[in-house]
Order: sequence, then structure tokens, then C-alpha cells
Amino acid sequence: MSAQKKILIVDDGKENVSFFNIMLSKYGYEIYCAETEQAALELIRTAAPDIVLLDGALAQASDWSFLKRLKHDAGFDAWKDIPVIAFSASASIYDKYKAVQLGALDFITKPVSFEDMLMRLRLFFEKQDKRKNSASAERKLKTLLSGVLSDMDVLAGAGPSCPADELKRLKDSYAEKLDEMDFSDVKLLEQNGKKKYTD
Repeated sequence: MSAQKKILIVDDGKENVSFFNIMLSKYGYEIYCAETEQAALELIRTAAPDIVLLDGALAQASDWSFLKRLKHDAGFDAWKDIPVIAFSASASIYDKYKAVQLGALDFITKPVSFEDMLMRLRLFFEKQDKRKNSASAERKLKTLLSGVLSDMDVLAGAGPSCPADELKRLKDSYAEKLDEMDFSDVKLLEQNGKKKYTD
């Protein structure tokens, strides 16, 4: 794991919370717990977790107010992209549909084994890290290419009369930018681009 991931568990069942808290902590996750949706929303602001595990029964009792506020309230714009996985032992197709429609990433039917939950979390965080690396690589390449294009504009404007020292400066600038380019970044972007069309 590249950095300690933060997980917020929203569940009023103390035994469930205690179990997942202890077990997930053993795997290096930083765990936050909330027994009410209001407490969970406060932790969203202060802890900014990487993912939320939401008890579906608790959420259904309030007509999914937690999801509605997190995903659609302007006061939570800075955190609305935090993914939420809901889970419940008793949920109708409609409940599952509503949760996903309101912004839940997934709805898991209980009982959920710890191994299954751990596997889902690991897969999610792996994909999340790849997306972040891809976005970072894209920003870096755009910055470098922008610099190259800027130098080309200068050269085109100068034409044949461009002084020798200016040509040398541009040549050195190109060489420097090429040295800065990590072509593994290009490969990463290429792979991610292909994956978008094959998923």
C-alpha cells in the first residue's frame, strides 16, 4: 500500500464495528467509526476518508439522508467524490437501486465475510492508486509538452534570422525537457486509454 488508507465505518451495531475495526487495522488501514449519520458526516469533513462502509439498515431508516447529503448537498462538494459501499442483510431490489442511484459505489448483501470485504477494498484501492498515478502522469506530460510548444513558437517567430545563441538555448531547452520526460508515464497513459475501450 503506497499510503495508509482511511476507512470510515458507519454502523450502529457495535459488534460489527468492533470486529471490522480490529481486523482492518491489522492490515494497515486507518479506521474511523460512527454510530450515527450525523457523526459520520462530521468525520467526513475532519478525517476525509478514502472510502465509507455504510450500514444499509441504518441508511434506509433515514431514507438515505447520509448519501443524499454527501453526494448532493453543496456543503459537501469537497468530499462528494468519496466512494460509499452500502451493505445490509435485508434489502429489496428497489433499496439497492436507490442506493446506487444516489451515489453509492456498490451495495453488498450480508452476511459479508471479512475475506470478501478485504479483497473488495484491496481491489478498489489498487484501481484508485492507478487512476491517481495516471492523472499525475498526464499533468506532468502536459506541462512538459506545453513548454516544448512554447519554444517552437519562439523559433517559428524568429525564422532564419534566429541568432545562434537563441538556437542553442532552444536546443538545450528541448534536451532538458526530453530528459525530464518519463516515458513510462506515456506507457501508463497508453495502457489506461486502451483499458477504457476494453472494459
